[in-house]
Amino acid sequence: MTDNLPAQQPRQKQSLLVSMAEKYAMDPGTFQQTIKATVMPPNASNEQMAAFLLVAHQYDLNPVTKEIYAFPAKGGGIQPLVGVDGWINLAQRRSEFDGMEFEFEHDDKGAPVACTCKIFRKDRQRPVSVTEYMDECRRPTEPWKVSPRRMLRHKALIQGIRYAFGFSGIKDEDDVIYTTHTVDESAPAYVSGAERAAQALEHNKSAQAQTIDADRALQNSSHAAPPQKTIQTEAESSTPPESVVEDSGSNEWPKANPDTGELLDVQGCPWIEDVHSSGKTCNQDGFWRRRKGVMPSSAEQAEQRALQQRQQSEPATQPEAKPEQKSDVQVLHYYQENINRAYKTQNADALESTMVAINDDNRLTAQDTDRLTSQITDMLAELE
Repeated sequence: MTDNLPAQQPRQKQSLLVSMAEKYAMDPGTFQQTIKATVMPPNASNEQMAAFLLVAHQYDLNPVTKEIYAFPAKGGGIQPLVGVDGWINLAQRRSEFDGMEFEFEHDDKGAPVACTCKIFRKDRQRPVSVTEYMDECRRPTEPWKVSPRRMLRHKALIQGIRYAFGFSGIKDEDDVIYTTHTVDESAPAYVSGAERAAQALEHNKSAQAQTIDADRALQNSSHAAPPQKTIQTEAESSTPPESVVEDSGSNEWPKANPDTGELLDVQGCPWIEDVHSSGKTCNQDGFWRRRKGVMPSSAEQAEQRALQQRQQSEPATQPEAKPEQKSDVQVLHYYQENINRAYKTQNADALESTMVAINDDNRLTAQDTDRLTSQITDMLAELE
């Protein structure tokens, strides 16, 4: 008798795109176009957008309001990057979340040295405590220059939430920038300057066109691309940072930029006071000598930021500069509305998140990018 029973129809699953569009009361087609125009990097594939939306949906983060970003990874693909508003929402949605506290440590001049974030959970007797240090977190960007205390507090907050609730698969900005660089995990604990350069050439030939060194080589076609420096983390180095770079020095580097006179090392990085030796000399491999006590990861982040900042300041005639054309009107209007709304509500976090998105969006001309970031910087200074 069971043979005559009608076959049970399979339950149709709702697509991710339709599900998220309905959540925000939008038509699926309009939602897809909005995400592509305002969130995804240019030339991102539909598969990459689907993977990004899957993460946003999993953690219930709104990409349109910048709770989560689609960050273009160096090796290709998309890396989800969660802004500080997203981390706060993730914590507040947890039923066991019971508040947070911050404590700052200052030096004898009143400058912030460290920030400790304590995350309280209802199911634990003691809070989860995380301390972040200014000399390890500070980067040469406008938000860190204008609001160093707020940025350090954000770093402590993000790490505290991650430790307290064990979020995985999502990262903050510093994590994304650091993990996009090549790390030679097979390198020994001690690596001399010459060995480091040789290893970089051997292991990074296939990816050299995508590195900052290769980008700089395109802008300076008069000489070959310099070798990429292999990154060592604290766990990989068993000797003090300064001992790794001690050698007889280079007679060829640093060299002065013919246009500005600024001293640059072999990779085109300018001298950084807080990171590099006060003698302004380079090792045999052409990279800057570093100060004693500077952690390798902090030095690498500062150098990569300086390289990116120098690239952005190149004249518009350089190959990698933003083309002198009109910005996408829809995108420009979208960012201006976000800035005005954040300033009206005195939401400094939203202003900083918008600044990051603007600097990463090449649909804006260099002139509009500078104008918008300068506007945000002035607003942040008023809200400080």
